[in-house]
Amino acid sequence: MSLGTNSRFPELTVAGSPIDMGRQIGEHFRSQIVELSDLVLDRFNKGTTQPISWERAEQVARRSFGRVEEMFPGPLDELRGTAESSGVSLERLMVLNARNMLGDTSEGCTSIMVSSEDSGSGKGFAGQNWDNDPAMGPLSAVVTRKGERVSSFTSWMQPGLVAYMGFNSAGIGICMNALNGPSDPAGLPWYF
Repeated sequence: MSLGTNSRFPELTVAGSPIDMGRQIGEHFRSQIVELSDLVLDRFNKGTTQPISWERAEQVARRSFGRVEEMFPGPLDELRGTAESSGVSLERLMVLNARNMLGDTSEGCTSIMVSSEDSGSGKGFAGQNWDNDPAMGPLSAVVTRKGERVSSFTSWMQPGLVAYMGFNSAGIGICMNALNGPSDPAGLPWYF
């Protein structure tokens, strides 16, 4: 595990199995994860016409475990490691990742992706702004994961989320928008 310096957001590089990387993230960012887990439902409820309790939020989030386990067992193992070392329950961490399933939220963020064929430079690129709640800014970090037998992945995120926006060593980027469409309450959470 190594830390970057001279950056606006804290940086952390983790390596190993998914559960080991999650443990490293949870240990290093324990206080931010606890603060985020305390803040996220309160902030969600301020932005919706139908506030919900933690009990209801965890019930909604639990419905996604089966689908996530089936499609993304590695990231779920990482979340298990994060829960173990941060002291925040796995159900509570899943609420952070499944906010889109809790109810209507305001739209936000804008992304752009340009292919190498269309860029004029021969290189593709992706970019995004961040329209999220400003209270989340101080809880954000840049995490680079160097997993076993997978491409490394760098993500700007709030620790406790599986990912937010970033790119991998194969040149594949991901952006995140809160442009809400129909959602399956037992489907995949946004951040997976």
